[in-house]
Amino acid sequence: GMKDGELFVYPPEMDTLLKTLMAANEMYQMGYRNGDPGYLKSEQLAENHVVLTLHTPYPADFWYGVYYAGAKRFTPAGQNFTVVREDIDEHTITLDISWE
Repeated sequence: GMKDGELFVYPPEMDTLLKTLMAANEMYQMGYRNGDPGYLKSEQLAENHVVLTLHTPYPADFWYGVYYAGAKRFTPAGQNFTVVREDIDEHTITLDISWE
């Protein structure tokens, strides 16, 4: 998961952590044509605080790695970030991501 977050090629307009988190579902759905891949729901709680709800067939550890690496990659220099994971069920987790 972390390698995916480090190497993923974002569109040029995706240049901040907030933008990438708020577009998470759109970017995820672009990789699928058929079937039900699940969803990623972004909820902005504050200027630098987003909670993602992920309901997908992929393991929770994978998603944690993707978004931990993404937060590390996009958090501005001199700021810290946290990614807190909560497992809801076999296919659903939340990631509480904040930076300051």
